[in-house]
Amino acid sequence: MISGTSWKLEGASHVIIEGLTFRRCPAPALVFGEDACDSVLRRCRLIDCPPPARTNLTERTAWLRAISAPGPSAHRNRIEDCRIQRPYGGYYAVNEGLNIHEANHHWIVRGNHFSGYMYGLQLGVGAQGDPPAYILIESNKFSDCNHAVHVKTSDNIVRGNHIHDMRHGYRGYGTGVHIRGGSRTVGENNRIERAEWA
Repeated sequence: MISGTSWKLEGASHVIIEGLTFRRCPAPALVFGEDACDSVLRRCRLIDCPPPARTNLTERTAWLRAISAPGPSAHRNRIEDCRIQRPYGGYYAVNEGLNIHEANHHWIVRGNHFSGYMYGLQLGVGAQGDPPAYILIESNKFSDCNHAVHVKTSDNIVRGNHIHDMRHGYRGYGTGVHIRGGSRTVGENNRIERAEWA
């Protein structure tokens, strides 16, 4: 078990991280930094990452992420069959299960379960834009988040995911898939239940 610390891949390639539990690690628990390519996070659990806030949640805090991929040039990585969960912290928790920044291409995010985040998974940061990402988001489960998938990049596929029981609160609704910016993103065969805005 990994607890109370963060891991960072930088300038590393072909790394496999498999079968580990990250518990109550500071944000982010795992970072795919510059030139972290062709690596796999598989069958891991990230529990309470970031740790549940102890402060007054009526005050906005900095964005906190369980897994962050700021890169740049962190290409062709995979997140597979992981469980990324924390207690839902409400509107002011401002956290994300996974964020893949612009300029990181050809990721596969498949077969994971994201639960308890404001954004389960976000592609891109900051203002909406249109950089290509070529990311496949497939066969994941999202529950108990404000937004399951938030897309700000182009050329992605969101396919075969099960999204259910999105939380109300952020701008008054819970969202399944929010394509905020970017072109040529395909959404197909997703099952979305109990989300006010599918």
